[in-house]
Amino acid sequence: MDFEATPLYNLTVVVSDRGVPQRSSSVAAVITIGDVNDNPPVFGRAEYAVSLSEAAAAGTEILRLTASDPDSAPNAEVQYSISSGDEMDLFTVDQWTGALRLQRPLDHEHQSSHVVIVQASDGHGHFALAPVNVEVKDVNDNRPFFPIETLTASVRENQPVNSAVTILHAIDHDTGMYGQLTYCIVERGQESGVMGREAFTIDQTSGEVKAKMTFDFEKVNSFNFVALAVDAGNHSATVTVQVYVTGEDEYDPLFISLEFTFQVPEGAKRGQSIGQVQANDEDGGVDGIVLYSLPYTSPYFEVNKTTGVVFLKMDASSSRSSGKGGRSKRETRTMTLDIQAHSPLDTSRVTTAKLIIDVTNTSFGLVTDLNVLLISIITVSLGVIALLVVMAVVIFLVKSKRRRKHKGQDNRAMNLETALQKLDESKSGGSERVYRQALP
Repeated sequence: MDFEATPLYNLTVVVSDRGVPQRSSSVAAVITIGDVNDNPPVFGRAEYAVSLSEAAAAGTEILRLTASDPDSAPNAEVQYSISSGDEMDLFTVDQWTGALRLQRPLDHEHQSSHVVIVQASDGHGHFALAPVNVEVKDVNDNRPFFPIETLTASVRENQPVNSAVTILHAIDHDTGMYGQLTYCIVERGQESGVMGREAFTIDQTSGEVKAKMTFDFEKVNSFNFVALAVDAGNHSATVTVQVYVTGEDEYDPLFISLEFTFQVPEGAKRGQSIGQVQANDEDGGVDGIVLYSLPYTSPYFEVNKTTGVVFLKMDASSSRSSGKGGRSKRETRTMTLDIQAHSPLDTSRVTTAKLIIDVTNTSFGLVTDLNVLLISIITVSLGVIALLVVMAVVIFLVKSKRRRKHKGQDNRAMNLETALQKLDESKSGGSERVYRQALP
């Protein structure tokens, strides 16, 4: 029987005899089914999703969850609580109404979404869980700013139009649309009398400043203008840009060492740093900025062009060979690379240093080395076989020549002996004696 399906039954009980005529009597009977707590609560939805602005105040009701229990009271009374997902105590739920409220303000920049698990329980061991996905909508609650008040840069004279001068970088802690900034020039130069817009152009998205003209150091050697950064909410920040025109590149960048020795640790992962190179340049402005690069691309290593940090382009899988006693024995292997230091300009002076990298703990280069070894073995084997063939042919020719020589001598001896016998026979009839001497 199921109380939830049929809570009671109305019956009529009839009793009769077997007489003639038959007589009977009836009575009404009502059977009531007693309820037991045999059903868990059920939420109206399997999961909930809601969006909430990060500007929402504490106490804001996010949504109201509802769960039902087919059992009768008191087994049907449902209580709500947060089961998990609220480690920072940002949310609270009403025990009886299921209203999920904000307990503290949210921050989109810190965490853009939350998943809170709400539990509905009937108080007697039966419960249900429902996830609530709370998406935190960003608002423009942060103003952009430049980390410095004055940005100083330099550009060499006689450089072509569109030469790079510097890059503007304002900071806005908002994300998404409100964190995207637009750059422009708002003031003219004061010292030169030339407007900043006439001398320079700024990429609105990247903030890269480029020259719109070719500068002459002897005529104008400095510019001063104000740049503006604006976000999507019209919040803005300004910075003063001071640009100096400099002469030609005079000094080579100098590495602090002609050789840098690094080691790839065992188990190193892609992107892991193995060392850092450093070079200095006595030139000022853009010419004094040192960038790093590898003149020949390596499949294993790369260098950060601004910091000089050398890092892995792939995982360094371990390479081991077994020695006595089962211990691991490695043969030291190194790779040598060239690294260059230069400035951002195309006409920059370039200095080269050596990178000596210990790759003993990796499999770097082993495939190539194995191929070379196999080729060497095959080449040596073919050489040995060819030498043996030549020696066999020479021996065969020498033996053949000796056999032919001995055979010719035997034939001449036999011919001479035959001729002497015939001569002896022909003269014996004339009573003449012929003396023969057998040839050896």
